[in-house]
Amino acid sequence: MKIKSEKGITLITLMLTIVILVIISYVAVRISIGISQVAEFENVKTYMLLIKSKCEILINEKAIGELEESYYGTLQNGGDYSGWYKLSQGDLNDIGVNSGTAAKTDIDGKVSTSKSGKGADADDGYYVLYNEAEATIDVAYEKGVVKDDVVYHKLSEFPE
Repeated sequence: MKIKSEKGITLITLMLTIVILVIISYVAVRISIGISQVAEFENVKTYMLLIKSKCEILINEKAIGELEESYYGTLQNGGDYSGWYKLSQGDLNDIGVNSGTAAKTDIDGKVSTSKSGKGADADDGYYVLYNEAEATIDVAYEKGVVKDDVVYHKLSEFPE
């Protein structure tokens, strides 16, 4: 009996192909996770910088007597953020980091809303620490955001 030589895929070639596909899939997933973490970090940092800027304007207006209103947020009296002001969704909307809806008023005075993408969500926990004596403001994000395997909560702790 003569064994005929078969042409086609062998078991070794099949295993090698599967291993290469698994490696390619792993690398693609790791890259996409890294990109999404960087994007989330930059989004949160942008929201926090906007919150800080709006709060600095509020402090400056209070300092020159143009404004008598209180701060954005509700003062916290206990927990990790005691002395900080927790921002509500209304505060975030007033600041301009709303959670995805934008209100427009047309010529006739009708107000309509439209989707404008995902914004800051008060349920994630945004806090502001006002220090009028030193004219500084810090912003915290209770949920935290990851960059380079480090979780950051306060804007003052973020890398440049």
